[in-house]
Amino acid sequence: MRKITSYLFSTINKYNPSCSDCKFHILNWHSDYNSPNNRCKKFTISNKYTDQRMYERVSICRADQTKCGLEGRHFERDPNAHSKRIMHYFDKYRHNY
Repeated sequence: MRKITSYLFSTINKYNPSCSDCKFHILNWHSDYNSPNNRCKKFTISNKYTDQRMYERVSICRADQTKCGLEGRHFERDPNAHSKRIMHYFDKYRHNY
C-alpha cells in the first residue's frame, strides 16, 4: 500500500514543485526523502485532548486546496535541499558499510 501511495503522490505532482525541495519540508529520519508521511512546517494540527501541536503531513497539505494544494501554492525553494538529501541518504545507509 505504501508504494502505491508514494507512486500516486509522485505522479499527481509530476509537473508541480516537490515538497522535498521546499524550505518547510521536515524529513522523518526513518522514511524516504520523498515520502508522503514527511511533515510540513508551514501547517500545524493540534490534538484536542492534549493540546499538543504537530506539523501536518505533506500528503495532507498537498491534497487540501485550502493549504498548499496540488500546485504547491506555499512552496519556497530550499537552496540547501540537494545537500540535505545527500546527508539523509548518508546517515540512513551508513550502518550498512
